[in-house]
Amino acid sequence: MSTKITQDTLKKLHDLRQVIFPSSHPSLAQPLVAFSFLERASSSGEGKGKAKEGEVQWVVAVGAKRRKGGKEQWWQSKLGVEDVDGLVHAEGSAVTGVKLVERMREAWLAGELNVKGYDERDGSVNGLQLSYKITSSLSVPVELFPCDEAPLSLLSVLAAIIPKALVSQQAAEEASHAKRKIAELETDNSKLAAQNERKKVLLEKATAAITDGSKRKELVEAPSGPVIPGVSHRLACHVAKGFKELSPGLEVEVQLDLVDTAPDNGETGVKGYQRSQRFTRGMERFLPDYDLVMEKFAREAGVEWGKTNQEDLGRHPAMPAILRKVVDDATWFGEQLAPETKRLGLRAACPHEGCGWADKAGLNNVYDAERGKIHFSCPHHGPHEVDLHDPADVAKVEFNTPLRNLVRSVAYASEAKDGVVHVKVTGSDYAGAYQEQLMLRPWARLAGFDGDVERVERPPVIIYAPLVVDWAGSKLSKSLYVKQGAYKYLEDQGLDYVLSVKRMIELAANTEKLETDVLLCIKPEFMDLIASRKKNHEFRKYRLKETVERLWFYQTAPVSAITHVCTCSRAKVPGEVIESSGVGNDDFDAGKKVSKFGYEVKELWKLEESLGVGEMRNKYGLKPPQGRMYLPRTVFEGEQIQEMVKLF
Repeated sequence: MSTKITQDTLKKLHDLRQVIFPSSHPSLAQPLVAFSFLERASSSGEGKGKAKEGEVQWVVAVGAKRRKGGKEQWWQSKLGVEDVDGLVHAEGSAVTGVKLVERMREAWLAGELNVKGYDERDGSVNGLQLSYKITSSLSVPVELFPCDEAPLSLLSVLAAIIPKALVSQQAAEEASHAKRKIAELETDNSKLAAQNERKKVLLEKATAAITDGSKRKELVEAPSGPVIPGVSHRLACHVAKGFKELSPGLEVEVQLDLVDTAPDNGETGVKGYQRSQRFTRGMERFLPDYDLVMEKFAREAGVEWGKTNQEDLGRHPAMPAILRKVVDDATWFGEQLAPETKRLGLRAACPHEGCGWADKAGLNNVYDAERGKIHFSCPHHGPHEVDLHDPADVAKVEFNTPLRNLVRSVAYASEAKDGVVHVKVTGSDYAGAYQEQLMLRPWARLAGFDGDVERVERPPVIIYAPLVVDWAGSKLSKSLYVKQGAYKYLEDQGLDYVLSVKRMIELAANTEKLETDVLLCIKPEFMDLIASRKKNHEFRKYRLKETVERLWFYQTAPVSAITHVCTCSRAKVPGEVIESSGVGNDDFDAGKKVSKFGYEVKELWKLEESLGVGEMRNKYGLKPPQGRMYLPRTVFEGEQIQEMVKLF
């Protein structure tokens, strides 16, 4: 027996917000913003359930901003307690009453909402229907009607709604994806077992490759792929694009925060001290690459962008007060953010001309909270200090990663009073326990640095970019990549894991392909048959372009090299070879082979020096083909056929 709905029950439907995106509702032309809240009826009979004046009624509202003219449109429904009671006690429903109200709340939070009746073209002057999806077969519909006056200001709530909506949409998509994957695995356990067996084999091969250089070429089959530079940069630009599409009047800009206080690894000196790239200006050689990547992604998304460095962060108006709060509680923050040293990760470069050395972990710092000063130490010139009341001095301070993330988030959050909302886009390796322990816990202690205690309840909105992993499932480490010998066994095979912008530009120069020449993979035993003239046709499942005149052969492991080139005929189909002298010809003509196209080998050349994967990569930026690829012009011009050995 279900419980009758009361005013207390309705509280479960109060203060709910959601954005309904066109990506999950194809019938929509633009996003809709939905609200669920409670209010007291201002006059008797205002709601459908005839709520009396002063009684609580449930308000459901949906708003949109029309693309033409930017005019807001709203629909709403006001339901009294009696009306809600009738709605959730539908005859024949397995879930009713208070339980159904709880399920409606869950559906809202999960984004399981659907809208019918919205039409951008006619302005949607008619009513809408907002449905709550409870189960695959049960939905609760609520009829909404056009409003003469907007129940809420759409622009006034965008800053609060957009980040939550994006997180909700992402969670819903991840949940949906997980459900599909579970269903696939449950219906095919044998497939899962095969995948696990393959992973085991790959791990054994990887171990062998690391310990035995003679087996490295076997790793060509290991799952791999180059990192796309700027995964988070591109995501940030498209998040900004989404904000603009949701509200065309909203000012949105992507800000690239450059960390130029990282150590310059080319500088060596006293142990425990570093020179940052800000001092050595070592980062400046990479700035054109950052500009190139950001210009491309920003132009692609149609958004504006800018960049800041750590001095800009230090000059933020809120930073002096934030740092004074940190120094005032230096022991606690040190223990939280640096458990190993229990010291604040603060440093400042020695001000003596040409020096710039700084205590990397802040082990020798002395904090004077009463006077608002930090005393630093240089191994060459002794003590120096910064005054946390002086903005110019504060701009000199450098932070380690956890402290930088914290103070930057607090500083940016302080701009909310000016109507500015910051949404952070970063790699997902900063998610989970890292963010909880090193950002959210100290956030509660620092966010109210200026007396705004409500800010503590508004932690930063963070969107995590996909994490790029290596073939073994571990995070791909750019730091390891640049160290001597790391990932070398993959480099030797031409399997790039990290592509710098410079390298990508080099590869882009080799993108012109010839339609007369094709590079094919072939097993060594079949190449031997062709070279000995026992096999005079090469059979494939696919038809090559009619323009193809030459086939270049890349022999798979253990040869792993481009070794031969031949001239060939046009594609032949079964019944057109009509020659029994070659291996496989009769079976092809009889239609017994999987391959449906045959290419006659007319003349054959052998490269004087085989082109192995290392030479392919270093000379031409080329990787072994996966089946076939049309030959880059640079290879054709660099490997002259007239300089090869003609076999027949």
